[in-house]
Amino acid sequence: MNVLEVKGLHKKYGSRDILHDVNFHVGLHEIVGFVGPNGTGKSTTMKCIAGLTEFHQGQILIHGHDIQKDRIAALSEQSSFIEGPALYPELSGKDNIKLFASLRGVSKERVQEMIDMTKLEKHINRKVGQYSMGMKQRVALAIALMSKPKLIMLDEPTNGLDPSGILDLLSMVKEITQTEEVGFLFSCHTLSDVEKIADRVIFIKDGSMVDASTYEQSQKISYHVKVSKKAHEVFTQLGLIYQYHDLFQAYTVEIKDITLDTLLSALQDAQIEILEITKIEQSVETMYKDIYHEES
Repeated sequence: MNVLEVKGLHKKYGSRDILHDVNFHVGLHEIVGFVGPNGTGKSTTMKCIAGLTEFHQGQILIHGHDIQKDRIAALSEQSSFIEGPALYPELSGKDNIKLFASLRGVSKERVQEMIDMTKLEKHINRKVGQYSMGMKQRVALAIALMSKPKLIMLDEPTNGLDPSGILDLLSMVKEITQTEEVGFLFSCHTLSDVEKIADRVIFIKDGSMVDASTYEQSQKISYHVKVSKKAHEVFTQLGLIYQYHDLFQAYTVEIKDITLDTLLSALQDAQIEILEITKIEQSVETMYKDIYHEES
């Protein structure tokens, strides 16, 4: 089941198109990485989903509720951190959580459950103004979770965190995704963090979604190929880029203008036995560089 569906989203500022036909979804128990440089429409899309700005065409469904037709029900099913956690620095972590709990009618038991889940107990009575950014993010996450939303949006949640804080946050989000009835939309400029946490990554460019499946099909694909004897001549005849690894007696081969079947047939015709073949998955960083190379 999808906790978020964005369909045909369009938004303008004056006569300028900011978003054009944006379509994507987030499933239950899924973390979707939302990637794009500044100015591509990422934050605007998230603000539309959070109900912070209007859009001119399209539909946003949060756990089946249309944000335009049933705004209160839709927004009650989501929580978000956009541009950092908004907390009261003079209040303790516990008092911040209790304040938001009272506004949402959340039980004391649920409050304590969220404190335990986000591992805040040790510092819960200190003022939030004395917290590290990592601790503030934990408080914000506890507040976001306590009303049992189906969708949580995190906009640059690792900003200002040290390496330990980043690992703690990513681990916590993964655990929450498995134990709570929730899905996450996770926006982050640190691509290695996206790769560590996301089940799936979507890209936005110039206000439109990049069709990653079509994009991947148009790019070169690399394979790790182990064969019974050297195959330099076969790869050269096919016009392939390859690298031979003496240690493993295997090749890394890039394929773009031919099919894998063509490669396999050529090896068989040359009486070269294929011992092992494995596709090398493209990293998020590699895809990012290729998709946005014009802006770099």
